[in-house]
Amino acid sequence: MDIQSIRDEFSPTRAGHIFLNHAGVSPMPERCAKAIRDAVGCFQRLGVEDWAANAEAIDRARSAVARLINAGEDEIALTRCTTDGINWVANGLGLRSGDRVVSINGEYPANIYPWMRLRKHGVEFHLIEPVERRVTLDQIADALTANTRVLAISWVQFASGFRIDLEAVGRLCEERGVLLVVDVIQGLGAFPLDVKQCRVSFLSCGAQKWMLGPQGAAFFYCPKENLDRVELTQVGSDSVANPLPYLEYDYTPRPGARAALNTARCRRCR
Repeated sequence: MDIQSIRDEFSPTRAGHIFLNHAGVSPMPERCAKAIRDAVGCFQRLGVEDWAANAEAIDRARSAVARLINAGEDEIALTRCTTDGINWVANGLGLRSGDRVVSINGEYPANIYPWMRLRKHGVEFHLIEPVERRVTLDQIADALTANTRVLAISWVQFASGFRIDLEAVGRLCEERGVLLVVDVIQGLGAFPLDVKQCRVSFLSCGAQKWMLGPQGAAFFYCPKENLDRVELTQVGSDSVANPLPYLEYDYTPRPGARAALNTARCRRCR
């Protein structure tokens, strides 16, 4: 693919404009817009009767996401936004009085409020103060006290563009027994990421920035070894292992991360 064919995917460049990505919402490429139009057209023509075609597309997307971050397909749940995944972890870990969560002052609010809310349960929420908009590994190490259970950070800070050394932070968290919860929306798509190498405990990412997708599409990563550490706090008809027939209620959660937040992508969601 040459440069011009890439530029032709985007309406602003076809109109002679230059788009300087400010890490907000990206212009959507034509192929993404076409995929959305095709999916809407499918439901417009046939309703749910042609669900299989869209279900296959969703499975392909999940597989592509898994390859992108070096995860297993069963470790990926498709969600609506970055906040969904963060809330699932914050609400499902069972943090209690005396536990401590550490983050960074300057994080996007979606990575602050889910943890801040836990203060009413006695959870301590501590913010590291950046120095010249940067946070060093030593600062993080000093903040990870004996009662720290979670480090919740962004890979790339939305306001400053500061990119943390995620692999070094992951090693530190592993050594201290701290869960590393990462919002990667500001970096994924621009930089390569290996969640195994970086020892990421949980990850959440929306599609509308460097991933060049629409708002309302996102994914959540939960490694197999952490599935039992988080309680399901949001379930739907497709969160269970055997969703059909509907009236034979059997609350056996679907294996893998797909049980999480599957109300956002369930087979016939209500």
